[in-house]
Amino acid sequence: MYAQVIEASVESHRLQGLERLVRSVLFPALREEPGFCGAMSLVDRDRAATLLVLLWETEEDAACLRPCVAGLPGVTVSPPVVWEVNARG
Repeated sequence: MYAQVIEASVESHRLQGLERLVRSVLFPALREEPGFCGAMSLVDRDRAATLLVLLWETEEDAACLRPCVAGLPGVTVSPPVVWEVNARG
């Protein structure tokens, strides 16, 4: 299993809208993608930042371009980084 990790910083007044978009648009779209295993959205409200952790079956699945929050006004997104998952609880 592999994790694609994406950090998004957003203007603080847009954070709630970004959270809604992730839950209502991004996660449902990802469920349709081959190899998708699950996701988490972590929020740091003090920094107005979100960390998306997207889980994939293979490294190739994780490395493919996927729908993302890039291109939204007021949102800065780091390039995705792929990590190998070596333990799950």
